[in-house]
Amino acid sequence: MSKNKKNLNNDIRIDEIAEHVSVSTRTLTRYFQAAFGETPHQYLQKARIEKCKLLLDITELDFIQISYRCGYNEPGTLRRL
Repeated sequence: MSKNKKNLNNDIRIDEIAEHVSVSTRTLTRYFQAAFGETPHQYLQKARIEKCKLLLDITELDFIQISYRCGYNEPGTLRRL
């Protein structure tokens, strides 16, 4: 698994990323959307879902364990997505 997907279980906040790169949240979102065609939140959700699918496929972990490893504190959230 690539390094950038190992941190998907962490609480990733767009405002903290914006602060880290010294731009406003709105500016970060605009640039991100222009570059990737989706908001940072949408990108993060897709990446987490892909990680979940991979873990379901290659591990014996149960759904709850996988949801936590992918950054969902409530397994119901992953079910809804």
